[in-house]
Amino acid sequence: MEEPTFAEIKRPYLMDGMIFGNCSSGAAFANYYAYSYSRDEGYQLLRSLHIDFSDEDQIIYTECLYKDGELINTLETKENLRQNDFWKNYMDPTGGYLWQ
Repeated sequence: MEEPTFAEIKRPYLMDGMIFGNCSSGAAFANYYAYSYSRDEGYQLLRSLHIDFSDEDQIIYTECLYKDGELINTLETKENLRQNDFWKNYMDPTGGYLWQ
């Protein structure tokens, strides 16, 4: 597997053995990424979270789960996934990183 350059991740951070990053495409969309890294396996995308703010009354959260570089599950919901068991450890309620 080719290692990512993180060109699309504006501010990668290493925390708890994972690398987190985010990017946006204007005010209407935000994307968050979680990668693991090991010398044997290189970088592995674990999860991504896409938030669509284009309709204030209907914010849509899409979370993708990956295993061995392959997409294994996608969840699309109106529930605030920033507060689920995984993302809440790394993001504050406004969607920023806790350590910024």
